[in-house]
Amino acid sequence: ASAAGHGWLPVLPTRNMGGGSTARIVSAVKLKSRIAPRNLREALKMSNPDNPIWLEAYREEYEGLKRLNTYTEIDERQLKQYEAAGCEVVPSMNLFNIKPNEKGEPYRAKSRIVVLGNLEQRTWSKEDKYAPVLGAIGNRLLVSEAVSRGRKVKQGDCKNAFCQPELPEDEVVIVKPPKGCPFTPTGKYWKLNKTLYGLCRSPRHWYDKITGALIELGFTRCEHDPCLWRTHPSDDTPPVFVGL
Repeated sequence: ASAAGHGWLPVLPTRNMGGGSTARIVSAVKLKSRIAPRNLREALKMSNPDNPIWLEAYREEYEGLKRLNTYTEIDERQLKQYEAAGCEVVPSMNLFNIKPNEKGEPYRAKSRIVVLGNLEQRTWSKEDKYAPVLGAIGNRLLVSEAVSRGRKVKQGDCKNAFCQPELPEDEVVIVKPPKGCPFTPTGKYWKLNKTLYGLCRSPRHWYDKITGALIELGFTRCEHDPCLWRTHPSDDTPPVFVGL
């Protein structure tokens, strides 16, 4: 259980594939409303009976960003220095979602801080932003390989995936915290050290990050599909296939 400041809420453990401490999720079982709030202010209204749960969900997301060193907090004086150097300031918002379990029942109260990338001042080409995703053909190939070899298909998830890659030095971005953020002091901003959901180039940076890790682990990319990878852990074990 985790203390939310407004009573005790069940916080369920889950596997973490993104490094750091074990990930934890906020249970949605006790939510009185099955409709997620539209924004942070609506979620944290004192009149909202689900306020404690959504506060804990936001805390989970906020502390996850800090743990990953996603940003450095700066004040208004530092902000003006960055603006004078031509750095852009982009607003952010928080999205809430109720994730179901395999039976369709409320399972997790999820919070996600996102940058409003549509308001970025820089213009990127499609090549700058492009990140390939495993398609239907590659997915069918993985399943057919598993069936023919008598293997199991398993799915994994990297927590805060888009918050893992480092932001290049020539892509300085300052973010305004979500309106109503209860943890960032007034007059403070976030200088991103890493990418964040919503940035135009986040998908591309994540693809480069994860493929670099796969190469270090000895995986080889398929010549015909950039999201299919293969490795042989040892001579006496079968190959491992990964669809990204």
